[in-house]
Amino acid sequence: MTGMGWDVSNKLQMDAMKKAAGPAYAQQFMGTLLMATALSTVIWSFSIAAPFLQDWQRALLTGTTLWCGVILPVKYGEHLWGKRPLSVFCIDAGYYFLAVNILSFILTLWK
Repeated sequence: MTGMGWDVSNKLQMDAMKKAAGPAYAQQFMGTLLMATALSTVIWSFSIAAPFLQDWQRALLTGTTLWCGVILPVKYGEHLWGKRPLSVFCIDAGYYFLAVNILSFILTLWK
């Protein structure tokens, strides 16, 4: 929390953050649905372009490719221009790496 600029000892700041959490979670959920829709389209494209891959290989290829090509550069830009600590960048990038790959596995293996 301190890496993001939050003062955990400031009760007013913590209360404001808790109050804003509900709408933020709803917006994050909508973003995840959008990511799942885009990811399922890309997975479908990979199934046509690379039919020789097993399902788990296609899931790993799709998730990692999208993470490297789309999410990692954006998160690095946030780190670079937002003057955020490297630890926050690693946590954010790692979270999205896991999220995209888990979602990719779910969408690929869901038949």
